[in-house]
Amino acid sequence: MEYSSRILSKITRPLNDLLPPTHTKKGPKRSQKEWRDTEEETFNKLKVILHFVSTPPILAYPNFDLPFELHTDASGKGLGAVLYQKQDDTKHVIAYASRSLSQSESKFSAYKLKHKRFQTI
Repeated sequence: MEYSSRILSKITRPLNDLLPPTHTKKGPKRSQKEWRDTEEETFNKLKVILHFVSTPPILAYPNFDLPFELHTDASGKGLGAVLYQKQDDTKHVIAYASRSLSQSESKFSAYKLKHKRFQTI
């Protein structure tokens, strides 16, 4: 999980930077939003990733009579989580969650990020 959330956050950064600033997203402001080679490469990488994650096995339906297992991770770039459940002696993914950190959150200590990952995904 640690590897995938870090990589996905890093891959999507050029596309996230195209978004207009919001009250939670502060960052470099471009005078013009331009789709350049970097954004095109990012978009093509995401298409490959989406194809990979959208081919079976995708997600399993949860069985609320069985226990769940939550794996979380935090890095200097983002937070991520995967919810698993063991069904028929096989661990299945029930849900994924991730988000990039804001500029101020990226300055948090590893200890604070470790606890934040449980609060805001």
